[in-house]
Amino acid sequence: MALGIPAKFAPLLLSRALSRQLLVYAICLLVTAQVALIAMGIYAGQFVVVAAAGVFFIPLLVLMGMMFWFPYPWVAAIYLATAGTALYIATSAVLTLVPNATTTALAPFALVSIAMTLVTSAAATVPGRVVLAIVGSGLSTLVLVAAATTAQSEFRWDARAVIGALVIIGIAFIVPGQVTLASKAQAAFDASLAEAQEDGARANVNREAIARVHDTLLADLTVVARIKPGPLSPEVRAMLERELAHLVSTDWFVAAIDQSEKTAENARQPSFAAEMFLAAIDSSAVQGLDINMSGDIAALDPLSAEAALALTGAVGQCLSNVVAHAHMTRVDVVVLPSGDGVTVTVIDGGVGFEPDAVAVDRLGLRFSVRSRIESAGGFVTIWSTPGHGTAIMLQVPYGANP
Repeated sequence: MALGIPAKFAPLLLSRALSRQLLVYAICLLVTAQVALIAMGIYAGQFVVVAAAGVFFIPLLVLMGMMFWFPYPWVAAIYLATAGTALYIATSAVLTLVPNATTTALAPFALVSIAMTLVTSAAATVPGRVVLAIVGSGLSTLVLVAAATTAQSEFRWDARAVIGALVIIGIAFIVPGQVTLASKAQAAFDASLAEAQEDGARANVNREAIARVHDTLLADLTVVARIKPGPLSPEVRAMLERELAHLVSTDWFVAAIDQSEKTAENARQPSFAAEMFLAAIDSSAVQGLDINMSGDIAALDPLSAEAALALTGAVGQCLSNVVAHAHMTRVDVVVLPSGDGVTVTVIDGGVGFEPDAVAVDRLGLRFSVRSRIESAGGFVTIWSTPGHGTAIMLQVPYGANP
């Protein structure tokens, strides 16, 4: 799973974002220049200047078209033509009719020049953007020279327009390189994330392997140890053969994945979780347990496939622990809904233990119970006192059904 923009799409997406942002700046500059020219015309009482400022609506419409529909070079050419024409008309009117306007070095004209330089956003490559920026800046300069000549006024370089053009050309050079560097960094980050996910998957397989060996091999040895000498019953023999075949299989983890996919499909049936839970109870009963079920078994129905698998595996291990450690043949299993999840409590009246003093090598409680439940977003609570039995509460959220 990649975070952020996929590396292979980053240059294109960021280039488009930059182009659109530059067009927004151009629109803002043209609107500001237009408002300033209108104010200048009103202040001087020259409504011809106001009308000339209104011509800028045409390049504004072209800019909006470039932003939302047609970001192509030929549209950029139309924009330069209309903006240049509007600039010529407005400059000629101002220099001719406004008494204090004696030179082209006025803020509204500088804003329009910068807006024309921002046509660079229409190009897709760095050389193309630089060329368009130079064309836009050069055209605005030629228009101002022509207007000043027509109005018999002075053309003067405006530092604001020159600095703006240089900044835009610099952006055209620098930003694509930064995007490329960011894309490479994103690709490296994605690769690191994928490696971390693979490590996590290996850890999950290892944890599941420990849990499965404990659930099968150690539980089977416990069953065999409790059986009186003599032939095994057909049920116990079938169980041992099935679990031994599972252990010696070299691709058991692939089978587990396939089983997860099948259970995810089967989980679409409302009674799947309950049926799987009852099957686990029946399997534990083969070990000689007298299991007393109570509560609301239907509370299991909304469980997702992952939660149902985790819960049934953990409950099965709890029941195996009753046989192996509690030395009891009777156990109570209580199933109840609990807010947005389900709670299963396994209660026995056996020898009990100190939960805080559980040995590190007690893998069943760590991996087959607690780790499974926590991986499904739930938690485990244990109440036990030596000589007074044990109660283990497993709480799992329903989660999203597949």
